[in-house]
Amino acid sequence: MPKARAALLVLLIAALAPMTVGAAIPRPTPVSPKNGAQLTVDKTPTFQVRSTGEGTVWVHVSKSAKRSGDGVIGNDAVIVQAHKKGKYYVVKPKFFNYPGFWANQKKKWYWQAYRIACGEEPKSSDCKVEGPVRRFRLR
Repeated sequence: MPKARAALLVLLIAALAPMTVGAAIPRPTPVSPKNGAQLTVDKTPTFQVRSTGEGTVWVHVSKSAKRSGDGVIGNDAVIVQAHKKGKYYVVKPKFFNYPGFWANQKKKWYWQAYRIACGEEPKSSDCKVEGPVRRFRLR
């Protein structure tokens, strides 16, 4: 009898462990541009994201990697929705040809993809399932 209880306890712990650390939440995975990529100014990059969960996929581009309380970086450069094309979500933001436009500035930028899917994060009011932050430089 004690062996059966121990086995049941191990099975119960194994079943609950992924839920407690958030491992069961499928987060968007950035594919392109790669982290640290060197890109040219005068055109916007094409962003590719792998995402298997429910909800729409969005991309933020910011001059800062700092995350807000919901885990997402700012959108001071652009916020745009990505759409499913083949096995990836893809978006190429519209380019505007004026000196102050973010894609015309030779500097380091950060990007992050997230899904809007309420109820998946531990905090019930957080509907953004965010992926990791990546950086690229426009030259």
